[in-house]
Amino acid sequence: SDVYKRQSLYNTQVRSLSDGSKIEGVLGTLIANALMSFYKRNGEYPELIVVYRDGIGTGQKPKAFEVEFDSILDELKEKFSAISCKLIYAIVSKNHNIRLFDNSSKLLTNPAPGSIIHSDIVNNLQYEFLIVPQSVVKGDKAVSYTHLTLPTICSV
Repeated sequence: SDVYKRQSLYNTQVRSLSDGSKIEGVLGTLIANALMSFYKRNGEYPELIVVYRDGIGTGQKPKAFEVEFDSILDELKEKFSAISCKLIYAIVSKNHNIRLFDNSSKLLTNPAPGSIIHSDIVNNLQYEFLIVPQSVVKGDKAVSYTHLTLPTICSV
């Protein structure tokens, strides 16, 4: 988590899940710890929290969102008596069959890094978009498919 508004300082935490436990058991604790670090540094809580979640298969998205998002909210309610912020949960998938090409010139090329596709081939009503993460000179590049939740107001 970014802990200072004008500089890039980050709070880093590591938890091993080798004992068969699941991410939802520690995710809320990690976020609560990051919020405490932010508060200690800035004297206030952030206005917006974005959870960037990668490695979830398409069929697992609804369940992962339901379980993990609820565990985060539960942990925040348990550890904080007065906090109000927006929480966005972004599920990123790189395991799909979507390939994009730029046809603005005579040859088909890869889209420029940073290109964002947010209409026509994604579901606009579910806040989904595609982003081209890097430049590739040989072959085609896989885009990242991102599904966002509506901002949820966390008031505890």
